[in-house]
Amino acid sequence: MAGGHILVLQMQRLGDMVMSYPLLLWLSRMFPGQPLWVVGEPAFYRELLPVSPKAYYVPWTQAASLPVERYECIINLSHRPEAAELAGRLPSREVFGAVAEPGGITRIRGSWQLYRASIVHNNRHNRFHFAELGALDAVPFEHIAQTRFDPPRRLTAAENPIGIFLGASQEEKRPKPEFWAELATELAKRGHKPILFGGPAEADFGARVNALSRLGMTDLCGKTTLAQLIAVMGGLSLLITPDTGPMHLAAWTGAPTLNLSMGPVNPWETGPYQPGHHVLRPLLSCRGCWQCRRRAPACRDAFEPKTVALLARELARRGELAAAKVRTPGLALYQTGRGENGLYALHALGPARGVNASEALSAFWSAAFPYFFGQSDGRAARDAFDAFMAAHPNAAAKFRQTLPVLGARLKQGLASPAGGLTDAFWTHCPPMLRPFAGFAHMLLQNGDYQKLAWMECLHLFERLIAACTAT
Repeated sequence: MAGGHILVLQMQRLGDMVMSYPLLLWLSRMFPGQPLWVVGEPAFYRELLPVSPKAYYVPWTQAASLPVERYECIINLSHRPEAAELAGRLPSREVFGAVAEPGGITRIRGSWQLYRASIVHNNRHNRFHFAELGALDAVPFEHIAQTRFDPPRRLTAAENPIGIFLGASQEEKRPKPEFWAELATELAKRGHKPILFGGPAEADFGARVNALSRLGMTDLCGKTTLAQLIAVMGGLSLLITPDTGPMHLAAWTGAPTLNLSMGPVNPWETGPYQPGHHVLRPLLSCRGCWQCRRRAPACRDAFEPKTVALLARELARRGELAAAKVRTPGLALYQTGRGENGLYALHALGPARGVNASEALSAFWSAAFPYFFGQSDGRAARDAFDAFMAAHPNAAAKFRQTLPVLGARLKQGLASPAGGLTDAFWTHCPPMLRPFAGFAHMLLQNGDYQKLAWMECLHLFERLIAACTAT
């Protein structure tokens, strides 16, 4: 991309808008002087303009007023059909993301955008953050790895309160009022002043938490604009929060956060993106799901208010080394940072735990997809599989044993490429192979099951074989 305007379509919610800021930052640094436009929801971006990377914002309802006839690049981060229509209508040298084509067909352009679509209900082994997934088709790994963010602010705990953000987009993603009330009580016992935060939808919820705690806390639920929320969060020693838009806003603006990761969320995808923040998540095999299949999310029951209060005290007063010594039965504490490839990573704190088979396999898949897409030479993927095999030889052997079945299905498809596939192609695949099967299915759908799409799947399968058979 050299010379010309760049357009980013981000027509989602607050958290999605803030998670797109790193992409805007990278684009502005990679192409200084090139105008950067963003089409979005005014309700979210207007109050955030003071903290946004430099860009020209346009409401999606007024996209027709965009003054450019042709773009160098359009990146569509939205799932909305209006965004796909706009991406297909505006002339551009290259487009990434969902694009509406003539005949009412929507296709996804860009390998990483296709990967992002393939992990819907199939994200068990995904280790790529959404802030990076929207960028990797246009921004090199090296550029992301070289980016440095300021660490979270450290404030004097005796003078600065601890914030509790009560809301989340789904009820399963946040604790119940009784939990929050007990947490506030435990914080007050330890000399902290808790303040309640939330949007208008949490106004009654906040009042109930305050009544249950009997603390008479400052309750700002539904009483602040986004700009005011940013200002108030700047005076916190810590913000305790579920996975929600204001969590991303706090992390972006430097307010230290402790993310209680519960419900159908995966902190590898949507945890606080900047390094130095903290995530507390349950030690359950089903954690990180896309959609909870239980009658009630068991992961919420793993969180104890007293444990969270102890962690908050140590994080606010002495930092992560002290917090790592706090016993957290049924829970694991992580710090956000960067991995060996320079991309987002969660680093475990506290007692050393062996890497289980699921985590080892996830590490392999996170190294394999850059190899599949031609962004690495495969050594990292082979090393990751060797580590998986050394730590979990039976699971690695089972993985290898399933490969011929998948390969046979791909070869059969190539022999009759126009037949198409049902979702059973990937949902009935062994779970350890579903990252590849889900992506292959998406690639085939995107390519109308034509011969070229089948051949590309076989090419990727050959790379998979090379990555997990060479030792």
